[in-house]
Amino acid sequence: MRVLVVEDHARLAETIATVLRRDGIAVDVAFDGREALARTAPTTYDVVVLDRDLPLVHGDEVCRTLAAGGYPGAVLMAPTTTCPSRSRSPSSSPASMRSRAVRAARVHRCSSRGTSCSTRRAGG
Repeated sequence: MRVLVVEDHARLAETIATVLRRDGIAVDVAFDGREALARTAPTTYDVVVLDRDLPLVHGDEVCRTLAAGGYPGAVLMAPTTTCPSRSRSPSSSPASMRSRAVRAARVHRCSSRGTSCSTRRAGG
């Protein structure tokens, strides 16, 4: 499995990437929306873990651009961390993001093969 983590906070991005790599997942990191679009042009990731509040190109626009272009990978929108009450939420922890990324990839693989999955939705 190959994942692109798009997060402008370097420490958080590297923490998420480290947790995913421990599970044997190949991870690339982009720190802004423009870099995310540049990385997804030549490479199809199984999952793109995408922050919303990104510099240069907002995460919502990255998501719309990927969808409009028929991007074949799954896109997992990360919860925004600009609100202090959400920055400590267990749902935005690196371990939670790892499990959500893995589930999203499994669901995407099943749907792309036309088979049904017994996996819960990617968000939790």
